[in-house]
Amino acid sequence: MAFRCRICGRADFRLSRLRSRDLGRVLAFQYPVRCRTCRERFYVFALRALTIGRGARHPQGPQPVENGSWED
Repeated sequence: MAFRCRICGRADFRLSRLRSRDLGRVLAFQYPVRCRTCRERFYVFALRALTIGRGARHPQGPQPVENGSWED
């Protein structure tokens, strides 16, 4: 079963930045995540957060083109 946002119902998340007030929750194995659609921030169990982190989207840098030069 996919984890879904409790506000918008989407299943598109990213890890949220840790804040100093998150320390207690992190010690209780909860990690902050943010919905990519509605931007709501909430906590999930740390093992689930690890799977979210693996699916994170990374911006692509310059890509080589066929002739060997680089394209921005």
